[in-house]
Amino acid sequence: MRNHIRLLRDTFCTCLTLLVLSTCFSKSYATEDINRFISDMGTTKTDEGKRPHWNAIGNTLKHQLIQEYRSPDYDEKRFFAKYIELIPAEAILGFLEAEEAICHRQAHELGRAIFRKTNNISETLSICGNGCTNACMHGAIGEAFSDDPSHHESKTHSQTNENSHQTTSAIDKLVEMMEPFCHTGEMVRQHKRGNCAHAMGHALMLKTDHDIGASIDGCRHFNEPGMDYYCATGVYMQYMDNVTSNGSRQADTQRWGSNYPCNKFTTYPAACYRYIVSEVKEERGLGLEHLILLCAQLPADVRSGCFHGLGAAYTPLIVEHPTLLKVVCSYGDNKEQLLCIEGVIEKLADFNEQRALEACKTLDSKTRDICIAAAQGKMYRLDKPSMYLYRTGIQEKYNQH
Repeated sequence: MRNHIRLLRDTFCTCLTLLVLSTCFSKSYATEDINRFISDMGTTKTDEGKRPHWNAIGNTLKHQLIQEYRSPDYDEKRFFAKYIELIPAEAILGFLEAEEAICHRQAHELGRAIFRKTNNISETLSICGNGCTNACMHGAIGEAFSDDPSHHESKTHSQTNENSHQTTSAIDKLVEMMEPFCHTGEMVRQHKRGNCAHAMGHALMLKTDHDIGASIDGCRHFNEPGMDYYCATGVYMQYMDNVTSNGSRQADTQRWGSNYPCNKFTTYPAACYRYIVSEVKEERGLGLEHLILLCAQLPADVRSGCFHGLGAAYTPLIVEHPTLLKVVCSYGDNKEQLLCIEGVIEKLADFNEQRALEACKTLDSKTRDICIAAAQGKMYRLDKPSMYLYRTGIQEKYNQH
């Protein structure tokens, strides 16, 4: 308790010094504020490559597209299905990157639409590139493999009943395809293997009709250590995409508690809490001190995963105020601090490595080197020494390597 009181005192003083106390402990952050924070991170290679395609579109069609995108009646599936036939997919991706500081959620459906048009995963991956922090690619992989994974180079659209039961053999077929696909062709040329595994997590959820347990079981079939974890991150991101679009999150939390699904599926706690801590923060209006208590009260084997999620939730503020990294990630034991730091820095460095390194400089020597390694390695590292901490239970797969 003494340590907790000391941490809260230090947190208060640090935020007051930065003149952002109200931001640190506010119940929520406005979307435009987060967009402003992220926009300061710099541009990705895709920003530079796709936006000229958007700039080349005529003003009349541009105006029409923008009006529909910003309309209260906006339907993403209908929107992308329409405009994918009117303008190049690269132009739509360029628009999203210009319109949204971070367009990850929006670009999932665009990736699906591109694949439906091309029927060829290599062509689609080439179009998507790293667009919208790889979300275009994630959506494309989810679409390609959720139907018939054997057609991952040229998919045939056989019409099936959307409500039909997914057979075990179909899911097994997808599982068999995952590892070879992530190690070959256009996929491995453009993306890290861990990034591909994340996309496969999306595909498993779509294939199993959003059955988290079955999807996690599928992830465990990756042989290379770490791939199973990154696959699980795709599972939980797809869960959040689904409940956000259909409004079922409240029913889930009423039935299972506010930490669902992390309190029910505990093999990959960091993969789950990476997305759920932010959601709990918004749902319950919790500030930093309450989120720290939420994590600290969890069982020891999942606690560090929650602190990883805490770091991810506060990344937008740490972009603006790098010294907050030391505040947010100073609680708990060495493992919990390590996973919190990686929860912030790996994603931040994907946008702007220099900004991530600036945040690392605020740490003491004990954690600074870990932070710098995370900044240099960025997201989807398979060789990081901490990888064994990202799952609970039996560790044989990791101990053998």
